[in-house]
Amino acid sequence: MLKKKDMVEVFGAFFLLLGAGTLWRFIPHVPDADTVRRSLGGVVMNFFLPALTFTVLFRAPVNAELWQIPMTAFFCVIASLSLSYIFLSFVKKYLKGLTNPSMGALMLAATWGNVTYLGLPTVTALLGEEYRRIPIYFDLLAMTPLLWTVGVMIAEQYGKPMKEQMSPPHIGITLSRGIKTMLTLPPFWSACAGLVCNVAGIPVPDFLLKACTLMGNAVPPMMIFSIGLALRVPHVHHIAWIIPPIVIKLLFAPYIGSLCAAAVGLQGNVLKATVLESAMPTMVLTMVIADRFSLDIDLLAQIIALSTIISFLTVGFLWG
Repeated sequence: MLKKKDMVEVFGAFFLLLGAGTLWRFIPHVPDADTVRRSLGGVVMNFFLPALTFTVLFRAPVNAELWQIPMTAFFCVIASLSLSYIFLSFVKKYLKGLTNPSMGALMLAATWGNVTYLGLPTVTALLGEEYRRIPIYFDLLAMTPLLWTVGVMIAEQYGKPMKEQMSPPHIGITLSRGIKTMLTLPPFWSACAGLVCNVAGIPVPDFLLKACTLMGNAVPPMMIFSIGLALRVPHVHHIAWIIPPIVIKLLFAPYIGSLCAAAVGLQGNVLKATVLESAMPTMVLTMVIADRFSLDIDLLAQIIALSTIISFLTVGFLWG
């Protein structure tokens, strides 16, 4: 286990990368932060993350973790979503100005964590590269599929349908569209390829694995920098709305994650990595869903910023 000094150095490095992304907004004569974030996110999603996913899953042990970790992620999502819905439904009449688009954004924020963009660098830094498979299992085998199915259904219910969709929301159509979107994500297919090659014993040339490893090593710093590009200063009058989903995401979710991870039989550093994943702040990718369905994207961006900053304290506490 890392000593306290080592952990401070790890999070200090993360803060510097986050700060660099945040400071980009103030550099003159450069592309705006949102443009850079989308471009960088596209490069990571379509090239570097698939390379990392392939090489990690090609070398990963094939065991019960393949269902234990996704199962833990599934219950974290369902529990967090249920609690946020119940809580927000109850307090909606007391929170002045809380619209349906705002409520949808709050539910997404409370439920989906930044398990790859921040979770992958965190797990790698705290536990070592041999545990990089945990964030990938947690995300690609549960969190992302649920985002593009359940998350899209929530966004469509509380927001506005896409411009090209003129008919009212329908659960079958929404679910089908979400699955089709998920199947277009390169990391999903690279994960499948890595697992197939691993299980079937299909040899992969060393030069290809070396290239994937080099690309994979670039993923963590680019991810953290892109999070910094997305951070915005929260508005004081939104604090009453922001705190509940942050509490659910940073405190309730890891509690559920620890119970589920232990219940399905995870132990040792694998259990620690899984709990760390459940403790990640709000997922940056939720902004894509919120923007597409006209949820309160400004409110969601503020939650991402504040939950990311607070997560360095809560994750440090959990790790300690």
